[in-house]
Amino acid sequence: MNILVFGGSPKGETSVTMQYVKWLCQNFPEHNLIVVQAAQPIRELEQDTAAIAKIGAKVQAADGILWAFPLYVAMPHAGLKRFVELISERQIGDAFRGKHCAILTTSIHFLDHTAIEYMRGISEDLGVVMDEVFSAEMQDLTRPGGTKQLGQFFRKWISRIQSGSISGRRTAPIRYESKPYTPTGQKPRVNPIKVGIVTQSGVSANLDGMVGQIAGHFTKTEIYDLSTMHIAGNCTGCLRCGYDNTCLYEGKDEVIGAYRSLRECDAILFCGFVVDRYFSARWKTFVDRMFFNTHTPVLPGKPIGFVVSGPLRQLDNLRSILEGVYGAMQMRLAGFATDEDEDIDGGIAALAESLYFLAESGYNPPQQFPAICGRKVFRDEVFGGLCGVFPADHRYYKKHGWYNFPQKRIGARLGGFLMRSAMRIPAIRKNMQDNMKSNMILSYRKVVKQETIGE
Repeated sequence: MNILVFGGSPKGETSVTMQYVKWLCQNFPEHNLIVVQAAQPIRELEQDTAAIAKIGAKVQAADGILWAFPLYVAMPHAGLKRFVELISERQIGDAFRGKHCAILTTSIHFLDHTAIEYMRGISEDLGVVMDEVFSAEMQDLTRPGGTKQLGQFFRKWISRIQSGSISGRRTAPIRYESKPYTPTGQKPRVNPIKVGIVTQSGVSANLDGMVGQIAGHFTKTEIYDLSTMHIAGNCTGCLRCGYDNTCLYEGKDEVIGAYRSLRECDAILFCGFVVDRYFSARWKTFVDRMFFNTHTPVLPGKPIGFVVSGPLRQLDNLRSILEGVYGAMQMRLAGFATDEDEDIDGGIAALAESLYFLAESGYNPPQQFPAICGRKVFRDEVFGGLCGVFPADHRYYKKHGWYNFPQKRIGARLGGFLMRSAMRIPAIRKNMQDNMKSNMILSYRKVVKQETIGE
């Protein structure tokens, strides 16, 4: 059986993900696994139309398609994102229709589900049959049972291809027709803060208009235009930044300077146009390059809002990525404005007011599950061994109290022990159970008067 593997790492053959693929090649010699690196040589692929056509022919001849990629900021790497765009631009998408497909990822499981959901949606948009997903922690293959798991995944997928079983798609097709946006002309309320606006001009008239409108809501704005910004290249995954946050591209382009300059702003706006199921590959490059700060917040405490042109309401996964990533990076989420709204200017004004309130009041809304769990994943991974590769993370986590493990909460653990011990006595257990609801709010009596409310 012919399996075409698309490698999605900027490291190509030396990536961790590719070691999983090599193991499959060595242990399933009866199948022909053909590897095409889709991320590492992306600039060459952009310039070589014949190469893309040849890839289309390989897809046509394959029995199955395997996307094999590491995670870069809750998504595939910008190189693979650009390759996905080229499939449409070079019109080879029809070759994928009807093919059986699987996804193999490696990561530390920070928002791995959002990267998988993105590639699932892209694949189903191409008309493939999405069969299996294997999301491995980076070192799983080297651990007991790791090779067995990988082998079982592959056998299961091959059996599905051979049986011809068909699964219905899980992601809904995008149905969207853009309506031209024209500002109402009403003079916006001006808020006295400095806002950094990261956008990509020229890709959407609506986005350009919305950026201009929301900029009028603030006394001072600094525009960071990805269309004109000098970006020397994608994140290479070299991890040189791990020691002291010094990037390979330091002094060679404008990306790192842009992030550092954004720290001087009172609030941030990220403004993007939806291309397939995310922003553009150039936007993704800018996001990936945030990793010069590794797993520490690059813009900690900054209020952030999002201006989106495109079908955001149909893309809950995109919203989850933006909220999850920047929440975990300790930014304060102000909300979204989109050209899907009937009253676009009203949505823009509401976002501007929210951004201003966060900046002026210092209000820090409670974080939700993705941000809280993302931070714990980073904490555990760095403490558990990645500190050797990322000493800059280790220093930051120690300084800012991120190593807040449960075993350090001595008082809470002692209270839990005493309660467990007391619960072993039937009379005490019955009393506690009978009064559990009132006991649960005892500590609140210090701050809340116990008055009857309601009718």
